[in-house]
Amino acid sequence: MVSPPVNGLDDLGMESRLLGTPWSRIVRGIGLGQNPAGYSETAAHRIRTSFSALIDQTEGSNQQLLLASRIAELALRVSDPTNPAPSTEVRVLTRSAVAAADSISNPYFSVNGYCNIIDALAKLGQDPSHLVDNGVNLRYKALAAIDRIEPDRIDDENRGAHGDYEKVSAWSAIFFAFAAMGMGESLQTAERDCIGEALESLERVPSPFFRGRGGSTMITSIITLGHGDRLKAAKTLPKLLNYLDGAAELRFPPSFPSPMSDSFVRAYPLLTTLISVSASGERDLLTLGQNRIQQASRLIEQMTGSERTHMTLYYVLALSNLGLLDSEIPDAAGFVRRTFDEWLQIDPGSDYFLHGIAYAYLAQLAYFCGESHLITDDFLSRMTGAFHTMEDSPDARANRPYPFAYTLNVLSELGIDSTLYTPHPAYGGDTAFDWFVARLSPRGQLEQPRLYMVGNALLNWALRLRPPHAPTPGTLGLFEQRWTDRSDHLH
Repeated sequence: MVSPPVNGLDDLGMESRLLGTPWSRIVRGIGLGQNPAGYSETAAHRIRTSFSALIDQTEGSNQQLLLASRIAELALRVSDPTNPAPSTEVRVLTRSAVAAADSISNPYFSVNGYCNIIDALAKLGQDPSHLVDNGVNLRYKALAAIDRIEPDRIDDENRGAHGDYEKVSAWSAIFFAFAAMGMGESLQTAERDCIGEALESLERVPSPFFRGRGGSTMITSIITLGHGDRLKAAKTLPKLLNYLDGAAELRFPPSFPSPMSDSFVRAYPLLTTLISVSASGERDLLTLGQNRIQQASRLIEQMTGSERTHMTLYYVLALSNLGLLDSEIPDAAGFVRRTFDEWLQIDPGSDYFLHGIAYAYLAQLAYFCGESHLITDDFLSRMTGAFHTMEDSPDARANRPYPFAYTLNVLSELGIDSTLYTPHPAYGGDTAFDWFVARLSPRGQLEQPRLYMVGNALLNWALRLRPPHAPTPGTLGLFEQRWTDRSDHLH
């Protein structure tokens, strides 16, 4: 039975409003542990055995999986109400997680790893003293790692268009984690101005798509730190919107695993930027250059039905945050239902991106909007049974962790993770999870670039086992209170 963690858009916490889409949690590893649901021994056992199976199958070769498993163990031990970890054990578990982060050679993923540890400790209500071990402060490790990130090091079809995109994304992770731990003051000192460095990095992302999508997230993280006035003084958001308007002239069209329309390419960074606008309170930007809400609505209408399955969640969140959902979509329930019904035309096993993650987006859209009744048994069976058809090509097999992580994430959030852990006819009597693990390549080498996403999904699940309605920590909590007090955002 579907058991959504929220009862509609008005029930969303601040992190879900700003980092609510699976892209943030699964691909970028930020905003993990939203909507805590309380401890479950069954869930804790599944998380542990899932990590064990993945680590055994990959022979312990994937350092990001090892790190995620250690942070998850920390979360599970602290959250266990019958035997919570004492401070001495928390220190040991934290040290083990830091050692795993230290072993990651890619500096971007090192930063993310350190920040995931900081964020987890904050959300688990742990003392900042756990960040210091043998005189070494974890925050300095994160800042030292970001200095090692070089431009254009992402080896994919968009190489040359990223510039400092990885560094911008890493700054987002640092700002959100430091905000959660309440140590944002350490980011602006006489020796170093991290916010200034981050804004300079943003100017070195040439692609409007990547500058908009990654930059808007970083802008939001700076706002949650309490430095929105600095962004206003620098006109950061107006400059970003103007840069997006010049996409055609700049000629950095992004490539995707599936062919995507120009409407999708333009809508994605615009919608994430509108979410940043909602956080900033700069409502005058909604008409800068053109009516941005009309622009977004037009792009949503123009894109294909499959593309809308991805983008409608961003669109609805932006409108809801800005208090414009009722005026722009009077029949929101009907709009969500029509978007959701696209699943009937989509085979989620036909590819790993456009169709492969569409069902996860639709499921989250439905439950965020209070329409979880749309998620039927037929929908779930089709969603969880899709992975076997990705055997048809080496590329699909190598990237199968991508849609699998998205599926695992949303099903665990809905309390129906059992659908992945009970036999499914598509897998000859095996469970989807066991089948997925058994078909990883030797040591998981082919899937290595994507396997971390499954680790993020499991870590997100583990962090959600802390007590329901656990307070939002640090300056994130202060921002959430200011957000709640600004009724124009919520009504």
